[in-house]
Amino acid sequence: MKVCIVGAGDVGSFLAQKLAKEDIPIAVVDRDSVKLEGIALKPNILTFNCDISRRECLQHCGDYDTFLFLTDNDELNLTLSLLIGKLWKEKDIVLRISNPLYDELCEALNLKYINIVESTVSNINALLEYPFASGVWQIGDITIWSIRLDSSNPLTGKLLKDFSPLRERFNFSVVLIRRKGDFIVPKGSTRLLEGDEVYLATDKNHSAELLKALGFPPQRVRTVFVLGYSRYADFWFETLKDKNLTVKFFHPLSEVCTQVGEKYPFVEVYQTYETDGETLTAEGLTEADYVWCLDENDEKNIVTAMFVKSLSAQRVGVLLKHPQYESFISSSGIDAYVLPKKVAAAKIYSLLKGEEVLEVIELAEGVDVYEKTYEGETVRLAQLKLGENEFVLFLKRDGRVIIPKGDTEIKRGDRLLVLRKI
Repeated sequence: MKVCIVGAGDVGSFLAQKLAKEDIPIAVVDRDSVKLEGIALKPNILTFNCDISRRECLQHCGDYDTFLFLTDNDELNLTLSLLIGKLWKEKDIVLRISNPLYDELCEALNLKYINIVESTVSNINALLEYPFASGVWQIGDITIWSIRLDSSNPLTGKLLKDFSPLRERFNFSVVLIRRKGDFIVPKGSTRLLEGDEVYLATDKNHSAELLKALGFPPQRVRTVFVLGYSRYADFWFETLKDKNLTVKFFHPLSEVCTQVGEKYPFVEVYQTYETDGETLTAEGLTEADYVWCLDENDEKNIVTAMFVKSLSAQRVGVLLKHPQYESFISSSGIDAYVLPKKVAAAKIYSLLKGEEVLEVIELAEGVDVYEKTYEGETVRLAQLKLGENEFVLFLKRDGRVIIPKGDTEIKRGDRLLVLRKI
């Protein structure tokens, strides 16, 4: 596979580097030479500063079999997808869109697409469903939570072997631990410590029972504060219409407040600065179950989040556009974040792999979980040939989720959930 990425923005450059690490030849095309500078010298990546719609630019790209249109402009991505599809019918094409109104158009045109806004908002809603988690991923029938352990967490201080009875009942596993910046592959003798970030996976059908058995009290988000406005905030409001939540929105611009109030009558709108501590406190900031900072600007979201945490907000999440802030967020006291470029990259990666990989998620930098169908002869897990630093977490067979052991037989048609450290 050779991949041509059109658009060297946040998503395009991130995905180019991720695919290049797998020795996949990559071309990145953009009219803005500045955007290309950061990836021009990376291994396995060629860059072309040109307009893909022009003949002289197309000449560079003819031998690439897959095209990813990842600019920030929906209409441009749609137009270029149709152009390349008409010129080279055999090419595999995936495009990025942000406007939900274009979903039906892409489906009518039989185009593979990822809606980055819808996918990001889906992640935010998952965090509302499991407010104890700093991250939530769904891959097939498996739910994965990342949980930061403090002194009051019911997991803190436990040995993993203590969970053996629950593993038999609920098909769950501690798949990874991040401790002081390093990843640890869990063993039965591993003790969970305060400050650890624990990645816990389970069959989603038993998640509520498992959480109760582990000692997590039932939690339901009833009140949400939204600070700042963006296309992500706008679409999130759309999804909250029927969730029976109290939603309070704060923004300094009257035109934004009027727009939100008219479009979403269930939202309580307050025209004030996101750092107006007096108004936030008066409106119940400390009683709110979740505060989300959803401006288009990363730095503003981070500063606002730290400000409301200083006012004793219970849980605070932020929208991030740039992954360089991830490590800071983990140590800042901010409870959760969503990173659209990683959401989009994972979904595009799944589309690229097709039948080989059914779905993939990125848990953290350099750590993926993917689902694939096993097509080989029957073999015991201990003899299964996997890539370096790959581990089978679960297998699914005939509707059942199984935690495999070394002597478990892996059969043709089994679906394997695999952890991979890159």
